[in-house]
Amino acid sequence: MRLPDFEYFEPETLQDAVSLLSKHKGKAKGLAGGTDLLPKLKRRVTVADALVNLQGISGLRSISEEKDILKIGALVTLGEMEESSFLKGNLSPLAQAAHAVGTVQLRNMATLGGNLCQDTRCLYYDHSHLFGQSVWEKCFKRGGAVCHLIKKGKKCFAVYSGDVAPVLLALGARVLVIGSAGERMLDLSQIYSGKGEQAYALSSEDLIAEIHVPKPSPLSYGAYVKYRERGSIDFPIVGVAAYLKVDGERINDANIWLTSVGSAPVEAIKAEAVLREANFSADLIEEASLQAHQEITPYPNHGYSAWYLKEMVTVFVKRACMKAWEDMKGGQA
Repeated sequence: MRLPDFEYFEPETLQDAVSLLSKHKGKAKGLAGGTDLLPKLKRRVTVADALVNLQGISGLRSISEEKDILKIGALVTLGEMEESSFLKGNLSPLAQAAHAVGTVQLRNMATLGGNLCQDTRCLYYDHSHLFGQSVWEKCFKRGGAVCHLIKKGKKCFAVYSGDVAPVLLALGARVLVIGSAGERMLDLSQIYSGKGEQAYALSSEDLIAEIHVPKPSPLSYGAYVKYRERGSIDFPIVGVAAYLKVDGERINDANIWLTSVGSAPVEAIKAEAVLREANFSADLIEEASLQAHQEITPYPNHGYSAWYLKEMVTVFVKRACMKAWEDMKGGQA
């Protein structure tokens, strides 16, 4: 399928990019790697009058350390992240999550900022306009008042399926956002609205410039595990990031975030509480994973039932926690 007609701009600064987005009043899109946006434009799932290419803006493609903060530019590609010796040595779960995305070709194009801001996905909404959208009643995500997935649903059940966000959330990452009102720092969790129809609590003229990640304690160990149908390409059916802060056999703190179970990344708060201030054991991890099963209500927007997804939440929360613990033991060996 061909791309539709649109105006095309190549600004040299973030301020110029913001001005162009503001001028087009929500009808322009920022273009980074394009791996999510361009296919949707081809299928007419997304419509844009203009594209603002961000690749020519300098200063957005570096990984650096400042005191105890790791700064990653929004245009750093996922391929650069997975190959970064600094990330492999200090934040290996982040490199793991970047490696879990798509294929080599996609990771060499896709950017961190774009991955964090990818649109929510839906079995119905993501159909090309040639296959149903021209005749189906408009759903919530298209400005209507019906959900084709859950017929009596009172909201949009489109699913956020990014791989990198749960790791960054478990690490307490913040983002530098540039908009027409200037720049501001937000917790990463603040950019997600939790609404399937409008996934982000950012305006159409806001751009993410940098991601700031607090350097974890030397006693913290993490992992990202992903369940998908094939070994590459596919979005996660369930993805889990876990970080454990340990002292000997004791877990002092725990952070567990999931992706692809709701319209935004979801924190397993009760599962974390089970692990905190407790001595490690296989039974403890089992209890935490069962708690995650009870507290997470996944959206069945993958072709799988909610029951099956809850079972996979149990399995992959357990795997993520065990992998983090095993990496800790391996590091101490």
